[in-house]
Amino acid sequence: MGLLDLVGLDPFTGPGRTQRKGNRLHAKGTQSPGTLVGIKYREQADSAADWWFAVTVSPTGTEPFRACCKQSVTEIGDALRLGMPVTVHHDGDDVAISWDGSGPGGWRPARKIADGIDDARARPPKGETGEATVLGFRLMTMLGLTRRERDVRVDLDGAERRIKVAPPEWASHLLAPGTTWPVAVKGDRVDVDWQAALARHGTGVGVATPEPTEEPAPGPAPEERAASAVTSFAQRFIPAEAPGATDEIDAETWLRISAGLIHERVKRRDRAAYIEAQGVPADSWEVADSAWQRRMMSDPELQTRYAAAMQR
Repeated sequence: MGLLDLVGLDPFTGPGRTQRKGNRLHAKGTQSPGTLVGIKYREQADSAADWWFAVTVSPTGTEPFRACCKQSVTEIGDALRLGMPVTVHHDGDDVAISWDGSGPGGWRPARKIADGIDDARARPPKGETGEATVLGFRLMTMLGLTRRERDVRVDLDGAERRIKVAPPEWASHLLAPGTTWPVAVKGDRVDVDWQAALARHGTGVGVATPEPTEEPAPGPAPEERAASAVTSFAQRFIPAEAPGATDEIDAETWLRISAGLIHERVKRRDRAAYIEAQGVPADSWEVADSAWQRRMMSDPELQTRYAAAMQR
């Protein structure tokens, strides 16, 4: 298997061999109902994330069987729930989950994924134990993009305060007002024990992610302060724009490739191969990327276009 297959791309035909196998499985495999019985999540060093799943498949007229796969959750996001019903396409031991009918992005065969949830983000937190009750929450954004974190107003052991939490996708239903969380308090830091909260309230099959109950705070919002921090970071660490830095790569190409690197979760070691597969020299990309990032810091229109590209 070549490097481009590892990143899911072939310079001539598009998706790599393994992904093409997943696409064929989704298009031509036997379709059966299934139940999601296992979720495994690992975050990579370059902020990419890997997901694996175990499903119980119930084909018509034959015995149910258990199978596993690696697959992205871009299409389902915060609707992911342990125990949820899913549509599965299968052929032998290979399965692909059809989240929304669009195909299995980031697909790989997998074996031995345990039942339940194995998520490094949900290890029991350390600190003094406490109880928090959700009173309301609001979204947090940066440069027009919604962040994973939520700004939550809670009653913490009888005192109202605001905390910032990033619930895993499979626990997003636990943001509903009135939900109680077991927490660990260490100084000013408050961490939620998501696994314990899930055991307390259930996995939320069929329960939608609650809508924010509060508008962003008036005055300088957290995202504005964050944007200012990003601008300061750019001024200090993003190289000054070299003459002609954007001549080879226009804004549309920069936005398309930048979004692809995020959406397709391209690992750092595979970035050069991915960029070359888009018809752009990797060395030219590094110079142009720095130039476009610096321009974006002072160009609201480019910021809007960047946010739109990242949300596609």
